[in-house]
Amino acid sequence: MIPKLRFSEFTESWNEVSIGDIATISRGRFSPRPRNDPRYYGGDTEFIQTSEVVGANPNILNGSKSLNKEGVKVSKVFPSGTIVMTIAANIGYVGFANRPVAFPDSLVGISAFEDILPKYIYYSLSRKQRRLDYIAEEAAQKNITSPTVRKFKIWHTRNQQEQVTLTNFFDLINLKINLLTKKKEALETYKKGLLQKIFSQELRFKGEDGIDYPDWENFKLSDILIEHKKRSDGSEQVHSVSVHKGVINQIEHLGRSFAAKDVSNYNKVLFGDIIYTKSPTGDFPYGIIKQSYVKSAIVSPLYCVTSPIDINIGYLLKWFFESKINVHNYLHPIIQKGAKNTINITNTTFLSRSLSLPSDKAERQKIKDIYSSLNENLRTLESEISKVTEFKKGLLQQMFV
Repeated sequence: MIPKLRFSEFTESWNEVSIGDIATISRGRFSPRPRNDPRYYGGDTEFIQTSEVVGANPNILNGSKSLNKEGVKVSKVFPSGTIVMTIAANIGYVGFANRPVAFPDSLVGISAFEDILPKYIYYSLSRKQRRLDYIAEEAAQKNITSPTVRKFKIWHTRNQQEQVTLTNFFDLINLKINLLTKKKEALETYKKGLLQKIFSQELRFKGEDGIDYPDWENFKLSDILIEHKKRSDGSEQVHSVSVHKGVINQIEHLGRSFAAKDVSNYNKVLFGDIIYTKSPTGDFPYGIIKQSYVKSAIVSPLYCVTSPIDINIGYLLKWFFESKINVHNYLHPIIQKGAKNTINITNTTFLSRSLSLPSDKAERQKIKDIYSSLNENLRTLESEISKVTEFKKGLLQQMFV
């Protein structure tokens, strides 16, 4: 067997091998429960979790947590060069560790034999996610075992120079994706900082005549937002609120719906509505507030749905909330502790909050123009990243059998 697309200096056939023939496979470990016990975190060993492999950008892993010495004792550290694969829930996603890392048993570490380039195996496996997901065992949670990964077959070139050439080629493509991604992240940081300066009124604008715009007005949310409970008719898709992606379709983004069997008490969401979480989570203890850009959807009663009296006011609220980190400063004062240490925000307390907004339409338009320009630049970068990523995907399909 030979690839469809190949560098001309290589002509030998590829052979089918099991992963266990060219690498060792070891399951991760992290025994403490609950997993978020702070006694084990805050050290020098990076801790990788499933979501960070699924979202690896585009291949190098970055953990959001690190283990201290106590954490390392109850985990397992894998060396630099390990390929990390997801084996539970999200199946077959891979990332490459360019430094020592630890991870739980929902991941396996694949360590190439001495005569095999680790990155070469990584690129070969990166096009096999769907196949690995297909062969996964159906249970309460979909999974594959270490022996299954060990027996999984791929086509393989024994020519080490071809492995080097392929690896270097795809590393260059990934470098392009990484540079574009860093540029996008820098622009997002700039945008967030600019919004913070605008909505803290540290940065003010002048009119065309050089005169300062009027002072901002203090608005009560109940005066500019209307809480509504438009019930589902059963035909809408169930949505959730993501801190990064806003109002998202559960099936499209999460692979399945987490809705109750009876969704008659779910709230309908329309374009422009402002939604917030009434029960903040552990990861986002001060809640999430987002504006909806879907035409019609439903969300669970855990969210409060409100409609701005004016779509332009809605945009101002969106920008205001975007300027906050998990809206910490805004929502923290109204969080209430409930039974069993749960926390919640009632509709009444949320709508009782006030905030300052520009009163002059011209200043509002100026803020909108700045925001639109930054977003257009971000969309351009996202499009470039998408094109290069698709280009890479097509080459992987043709250059690996």
